[in-house]
Amino acid sequence: MVRPRGYAALSALLGWLLCGCEAEPETWAELDHEERVAYMGEVVVPAMREIFQSHDPERYASFSCQTCHGDDASEVDYAMPNALTPLPLEGTLEAADAIDPDEAAFMLDEVFPKMVELLGYEKYNKVSAPDGFRCVGCHRVAE
Repeated sequence: MVRPRGYAALSALLGWLLCGCEAEPETWAELDHEERVAYMGEVVVPAMREIFQSHDPERYASFSCQTCHGDDASEVDYAMPNALTPLPLEGTLEAADAIDPDEAAFMLDEVFPKMVELLGYEKYNKVSAPDGFRCVGCHRVAE
């Protein structure tokens, strides 16, 4: 298993200590709903806000949970994927690049690696990590 590193791990550990949890969970998958909500609010949202606002301060000036989870985030219990642009399972990067090359590069170079780190996943690899995190962890699968 891949554990979050650096700031994310320290923040997560502090969060678990403050919530009275007995042991630090090893991965996102092991967190219960309440722990996920706390981790997102305390660690993921601040990290992503910084990344997105550094990339485009005007477009992401009001970065919030809804930026990724959609305007109906609370109604769908913050489920992912939800509101982001659908991408195909095959040719995902090519499709994203065709939609918006600059945004695709930003996602691939900055957002994706940070989410992998924060959630403690391996990056998807068809051979070595077929269950790893990939774009469709956040984006809906195109029909």
